[in-house]
Amino acid sequence: MTIQNSFRIRVPGKLFLLGEYAILEPGSQALLLAVDRYLSADFLAAAEWQLQSNLEPDHIFTYLPESAQWQGPEAKKLPFAQAALEIAVQYLQALELPLLPQKIVLRSELQEGSLKLGLGSSAAVTVAIVAGILVAHGFSLEDHATRVKLFKLGILAHGAVQGGGSGADLAAAIFGSVTCYRRFDPRWLQAMQIPLLRLIDTDWALLGLEKLNWPQDWAFAVGWTGVPAATVDYLAEFTYVKNHAEELFQRFLFSANAATATAREALIHQNREALIQSLSQYRRLIQELEAEFIEPIETPALKALCQAAESLGLGAKSSGAGGGDCGVAVGDPAAISELENCWKASAIQPLRLSLDFQGVKQVPLA
Repeated sequence: MTIQNSFRIRVPGKLFLLGEYAILEPGSQALLLAVDRYLSADFLAAAEWQLQSNLEPDHIFTYLPESAQWQGPEAKKLPFAQAALEIAVQYLQALELPLLPQKIVLRSELQEGSLKLGLGSSAAVTVAIVAGILVAHGFSLEDHATRVKLFKLGILAHGAVQGGGSGADLAAAIFGSVTCYRRFDPRWLQAMQIPLLRLIDTDWALLGLEKLNWPQDWAFAVGWTGVPAATVDYLAEFTYVKNHAEELFQRFLFSANAATATAREALIHQNREALIQSLSQYRRLIQELEAEFIEPIETPALKALCQAAESLGLGAKSSGAGGGDCGVAVGDPAAISELENCWKASAIQPLRLSLDFQGVKQVPLA
């Protein structure tokens, strides 16, 4: 193992292509794009563990592994970063490796000013912290097995903060390009009362992590509505539908997974028209689902975004929980270029995003 003294970890943002809501169920699949808006974390060897963020530049948070306590002006101001550091340190301690404290400085491009774009900022923070600590202790991100360990540690850290989540954001940030992610069984994980090392090394029930290629002559566009989504509220609505409209829920789950499977095959066999049809089908499924929601998933802005795309022969849908944030369109590059002009006329901001092919990556300090 090569010990690193100073370096940067760069993590891409993510967008859901298909699989929203369904991915909350064990064994369901989602397709996600990693995009070239980044969160970075600079790692510098230090006398003690410290965290700092460009969003809280005046605050430095110090972690004391001996007591598992934080020192700082507000001890849990950066909950995802702090949980990620804690689980990574616990893993190193379980491996009986000597701890090499780091000063970690976070910088994010995943916002538009103070507004979130829906590109997976909490997942990117988690991945950056855990990945950097592993690299600082000799692990290589070139090793696929390290990335799988990173995913599992990220799930444990994320769960410590929000108690759940599908893990799809983490998978996309780690593997890059197009990730086909199958959700593990959280009930199995909760029941696995075994030491951390064994938990990380064992195969997780139902988990699937597959990196796919994006054909060179295909294009996608992302439009931002200017309104951040209230993701937690929408997930609560989905839980209500699951518990009170079982027939609709089961129909949605079956059809959503079928559409995602078709889209996966379309990517593998480079069948662009099949992918466009899958996106349109998933949009219809979301519209059926939202009939049971208090607030619409496809807001008027997202509806305009999708209608403009479909009028040009593109596939389009909301990306993520909906209610704001972004929509995505896929198809012919010439039509995509025309679409962005249509979006601007409807006060939808095209985001200049391209695919990130590598996922989380170690780069030199600038």
